[in-house]
Amino acid sequence: MDGDVLARQLGELGRQLDDATEELAKLDILATGAGIKAANAKEVYEDRLAEAFIAAEGSVETRKASARLCCMSYGIDARAAAADWEKAKSQVRNQQALMRTISMRIEIGRSLLSREKALAVLS
Repeated sequence: MDGDVLARQLGELGRQLDDATEELAKLDILATGAGIKAANAKEVYEDRLAEAFIAAEGSVETRKASARLCCMSYGIDARAAAADWEKAKSQVRNQQALMRTISMRIEIGRSLLSREKALAVLS
């Protein structure tokens, strides 16, 4: 393999790693926001559930069931927010994996470039 080709490829991989780093930063911000939304939605659900339980009448089990039925929409919202957070965290993990792959390719390229330089000195 030609040393100039390897050097160009390493330059391109460096640019890809820069782009991937910027994307990771964006995804991390989105994941953090999704985590905050999920925590807030869960808190709202738990608060509404407690309020509904206190306001309900009957046995403990009846009050629990009544409170749960009254707050179904809050529970759905909390679960949806938690799912969005999980998706956002997954995107961060995928981006991190991409960055590790690019970094490994850079290391391989550096090794190949060193080999080409050594061969050039020998010839």
